[in-house]
Amino acid sequence: MPNIGGPRQEKRILLNEVVHASILYAAPIWAKALEVKKRKTETSISSATGALRVVSAYRTVAEQAVFVIAGRTDKADIKNEAKEILYQLWQRRWDEAYGGKWTHMLIPNIRRWTERKHGQVDYYLSQILSGHGAFEHYLYRFKKRASAACKYCSSAIDDVSHTIFECSAWEPGRLKIKGIFKVPFKKENLVPSIVEDEDIWEAFVAFISKILRQKELDQRRVEE
Repeated sequence: MPNIGGPRQEKRILLNEVVHASILYAAPIWAKALEVKKRKTETSISSATGALRVVSAYRTVAEQAVFVIAGRTDKADIKNEAKEILYQLWQRRWDEAYGGKWTHMLIPNIRRWTERKHGQVDYYLSQILSGHGAFEHYLYRFKKRASAACKYCSSAIDDVSHTIFECSAWEPGRLKIKGIFKVPFKKENLVPSIVEDEDIWEAFVAFISKILRQKELDQRRVEE
């Protein structure tokens, strides 16, 4: 499925569940194979790939981070656990995860995120929640850019945090968002605020989508 356009998140979830159900067909027969570490890893990769498609995320996003952003856990090894135990295990795994530190800072509490009553995660919001996307620092890490510096201001680093909270090029839109937020517009308040209020969610998504579209458009112009 394409990252831009295509089905919305709820339809992607449905398609992923269909695939997952197919994978689990005759599970009692092949379940013992998961005792082999290699097989368990292969199953985990399959689950992670499905989660990537659900939220249209970059393939470089850490496995545990994409599970959290998608609100979908790797069910292969804990599918028989009760809901409360599942959340405890998932939360502990998330807290101990090596990758996805930016995502963990934004979404420390899995349950609060996954049980929200509104909000679809799309291609642009995935970039903000993961830190993987149209950011010079990220692209520089993967040798897609010669420099990590921001092309819109004098900052030496253009990462996701700089784009959202600091870059002067996006200040007009940022001022509008600050006026909507009920608490200071800071990293630690970002996800709690958009989860609490659907209007804030929609306004924030519109804000970051406009920025990322512009950055991608400007880059295409440079490459032409």
